[in-house]
Amino acid sequence: MADVADRAGISRATLYRDAALRALIGNRGDGPETRPVNFRDVEKLKARITELERVRRELRRTVREAEEKADISETRARDFERRLNAALSDAMQDRAEREAFEEGFAAGQKAAQNRPVSGRGTASSDMMGIAAKMPRESLLNARRTLARVLHPDLFASDPAAAILATEILKQLNAVAGMHR
Repeated sequence: MADVADRAGISRATLYRDAALRALIGNRGDGPETRPVNFRDVEKLKARITELERVRRELRRTVREAEEKADISETRARDFERRLNAALSDAMQDRAEREAFEEGFAAGQKAAQNRPVSGRGTASSDMMGIAAKMPRESLLNARRTLARVLHPDLFASDPAAAILATEILKQLNAVAGMHR
């Protein structure tokens, strides 16, 4: 009691008069330096520590697996974003090409409507005249190239363009057939 009173800066009489302080000191300060340990309590604590270590290992493994899955998800997200950007870029390029084609096609239609009819005949006879001046190999190469570009299957979404492409291919085939 004297030691506690000295450390607390109060008198021993104050400690003895206050029942709560006396009970506190009596529980903690009156016994031997080391208190006897109950064997069952120690075993329970050891089992609890072992269980907590097992839970900690399991939680660490779970966190590690979640981090790996997060890394995989981030990689997939970056890949999808890259593919999406490429698809958007391709779509924008396709749209620009389609608009340029449509503008050129419209200009060609307008020019054909405004072209005066000459005494020479139709457009196919004009093509025949031009084809007659070309070497056969050049004509066939030009026909193959135009057939790839003007194939009607390429215009499945635009029936009018498909019909026009079919007619142009018929004329090309006729011109190539006559130039044998």
